[in-house]
Amino acid sequence: MRLPMLAEMAPDAAGDGAHATLMPARALRILVVDDNADAAHMLALLLDQLGHASSVVLEAPKAVAAALAFQPDLVFLDLGMPHLNGFDLARDLRAHPALNQACLVALSGWGTEDDRARSRHAGMAHHLTKPVMLDEVTALLTQVAQAA
Repeated sequence: MRLPMLAEMAPDAAGDGAHATLMPARALRILVVDDNADAAHMLALLLDQLGHASSVVLEAPKAVAAALAFQPDLVFLDLGMPHLNGFDLARDLRAHPALNQACLVALSGWGTEDDRARSRHAGMAHHLTKPVMLDEVTALLTQVAQAA
């Protein structure tokens, strides 16, 4: 697997440069909300490896409290979750002034034009369709980091 470089290579703690890690231009706080535990944790692992701080919520009704505590820069929202879908959750997140600056991103298997329009109407800035490609995620992260 090849990972595109987001910013610059940071030397390892030993300082010899033998084992360098990718560091983003600006580390983001990212909340992943998805009822698919494997998908959520895999995305969080990737985000952490890219130098960001991530947190995972598997139950949509718990996401607002988690977001208020974590204060994310970006929230990836699955749309087809039980009990509270991603559209309604986005509206709930937008109802809190403390979360107004967070970039909300739909990350779902639902990808029709109607789904995308509903995402925009619910307050989401972007809509990515699963399976999402790594270059789409890294481009989005770079865009959000530069805008903040």
